[in-house]
Amino acid sequence: MLFGCFCFSLFTGGEEVNFINILKYLNRCPNCKQGSIFKGLIKLKNYCCNCNTKLNSEKIGDSASWVTTSLICFIFLPILFIFEINIGISYKTYITIILPLLVFLSIIFLRIFKYLLLKKYYEVE
Repeated sequence: MLFGCFCFSLFTGGEEVNFINILKYLNRCPNCKQGSIFKGLIKLKNYCCNCNTKLNSEKIGDSASWVTTSLICFIFLPILFIFEINIGISYKTYITIILPLLVFLSIIFLRIFKYLLLKKYYEVE
């Protein structure tokens, strides 16, 4: 298992399924499942290039950023405080490891939750 997903060997006729393939799947239009919905890292496109579906980013609003911020604050920061109290982390570690990790997690979570909320909006509609 790789990142919680099954990996099938190419020699047995299966397709390799890993974390990168899942992230590629989270970039598909909720209507046609072919066109990409992101322009850049976290900005949503206005329309799908294949089916011309209007991607209503204003309908999902800021909820993806709220969920992302909540997850980072309620899961990552208490773990960081436990390490700080028990081990004592240096300033170099904060700057070189923790700050880039926070930025990376924020971008990944924001992208995932924007896609999930947009998909849920089109399932309800």
